[in-house]
Amino acid sequence: MSLEDRLFQQRYDKIGEIEALGYERYPRKFEFTHTVPAIRETFEAVEAETLDSDRQDVQISGRLMTKRRQGKAGFAHLKQGGAQL
Repeated sequence: MSLEDRLFQQRYDKIGEIEALGYERYPRKFEFTHTVPAIRETFEAVEAETLDSDRQDVQISGRLMTKRRQGKAGFAHLKQGGAQL
């Protein structure tokens, strides 16, 4: 089996695992509660202590522009509507 065939099979198996967990193979819709520009506008000027004491869960969508790992931490840039988070 060639490398290309093994990679294809690996991807196919992962999609099967996703379906076994009850998710759609290729979902067409993602529900989100906030947009990136709205998050920037709402939370940019808020102090860190206030954010820690008044935690709020959000779901966002956008284009993942960069992803960087540094030890146990990770950083990413998400872009939507001309704003970057």
